[in-house]
Amino acid sequence: MGQMDGATLNPYATPVTEVESGEQARKWIVQGSVVWVQDHAVLPPVDLEGGRTSGPLTPVMIKLPGIHQPGGGQAARPRAARGYAAVPALRTRTRRKRLRSLLFWIFAAWCWLPIIFPPGGEIQIGSRVLMAEIRMLGSMFAVPAILGIWLWGALDRGVRSGRLNNGWYPVRGIHPAALMELARRGHEPAPPLRRYKVYRVYSHRLPLRALIPPSYRWNPVMWVLMAVFKARRSPMLAQRHFHWSERVIEHASQVDPEMKESWRKKTAGTGLESWTARWSGFRDSLLPSIRSLTSVMASPDGRSFAVVCRVRASLAESLTEHEDVQFFSWTADGRVLETSSTPSLGPRPETHDFREIRGSFRTIWTAHQRRAGEVAIPLRGDQDLHDRLNAVDTESCALLQAAGILSPVEEVELPWGNESLSGPPPMPKA
Repeated sequence: MGQMDGATLNPYATPVTEVESGEQARKWIVQGSVVWVQDHAVLPPVDLEGGRTSGPLTPVMIKLPGIHQPGGGQAARPRAARGYAAVPALRTRTRRKRLRSLLFWIFAAWCWLPIIFPPGGEIQIGSRVLMAEIRMLGSMFAVPAILGIWLWGALDRGVRSGRLNNGWYPVRGIHPAALMELARRGHEPAPPLRRYKVYRVYSHRLPLRALIPPSYRWNPVMWVLMAVFKARRSPMLAQRHFHWSERVIEHASQVDPEMKESWRKKTAGTGLESWTARWSGFRDSLLPSIRSLTSVMASPDGRSFAVVCRVRASLAESLTEHEDVQFFSWTADGRVLETSSTPSLGPRPETHDFREIRGSFRTIWTAHQRRAGEVAIPLRGDQDLHDRLNAVDTESCALLQAAGILSPVEEVELPWGNESLSGPPPMPKA
């Protein structure tokens, strides 16, 4: 690929835009302890944390600074590159960030005590003046502690990007082991360009509760923000997403190991332990830091099925996760029985009997079992189940489009999409 290959690359040179037929220019290179990237670069699936902890990889967004325009403005379009990191490493970083936040507010409150309780408002306890001692300890320890917390955060920044330099951004903070692996894979050909099906979701037309991620439903600030965005029809609530058909289907052996363990713990003593995984899959977001993983489970008699979905979002150097489940059964008269832990996003087909049940897997499964009972019919195999689930998605999308919640499907060329880390095996057959 001409100038874009080899160890003689100069990140300060003018970026090359010409590419060979069917190929895209490589938008990242490794030089020393720095990875130079361009906007929308896609790094290979290498743990940027360096493999210090084992575990599944998840996409992470490397935020790139905006381009300063004359007059002091910045480019309106956000700039980002996409990399990968191990989930356990991201959880550890998230815990450290939350600990720093907790300690900061504790010591900050300590510093405010002299203002809340000024001199003269001391509490006399025997011969001791309590507030005077607290003020003295605050001046001695709280301010240095806050400075130490700030220094800790400055040193624990992880992967970060510097300013644009002649078309390239320097990315630092990558572990040396990851740098070595990226350098080794830097000579592999760039993935070919392809087009993806996408649609725009007008989320302001959804119920407010459907806009709040489960991990933030306790946060009143999130409810207020989403209510304001919904009332103002903010562009933030009109984002493009990959069409459901762009999800990657993988063999049952590729089920995320953490989802396997979660299923084992949540179904202990429920009668679901004997269910088996039929296939797995995932779908990424157009925002390069969100991945939705799916595991499809089947009962031994083939009458009931569970679609377990875990969403991982690595935003602002923090990892948030939540897991939902939908139980499905089909009846002889063509009805679809669905019992879900999540609310419905819009109208459903007349033959679709949807119920939302809050609670544990046991609670949701018990409610579904009461509905399905003896009316559920056994399916003919994995392909039959696959076709029926696709039909549910197709009919639901058509109704959501008619209601104005989804835009018509379009095909666009994107810098990243849904790439399997292991290579998708064929769809399991009956």
